[in-house]
Amino acid sequence: MIKIIEELERVQKPPYDEPKHIRVIVQMSKEEPPEEAIMHEDQVKLLRTLERLQTTANIYPDSMNEIWKQIRAYARSEYSVGFEAGLEIDNEEEKS
Repeated sequence: MIKIIEELERVQKPPYDEPKHIRVIVQMSKEEPPEEAIMHEDQVKLLRTLERLQTTANIYPDSMNEIWKQIRAYARSEYSVGFEAGLEIDNEEEKS
């Protein structure tokens, strides 16, 4: 599971009008060195929550990785639904 080592600063990225992203130092796994990344504030909050859950509930790393994979799969499917809905709106606007 991705571990957030440090939050560095808030960052503004489109399409948001205000800073909704955070530049962080993360460690992808114990074998990899820490690296810098930019994540949406909701992703940072989710990772912090999952880290607390893993610690307090004593969830094994393999189980936590499986939970994280399922969350990412769900996020991708929801993104696809939203993207397709956006394309439909664009097509309807072009027709009118």
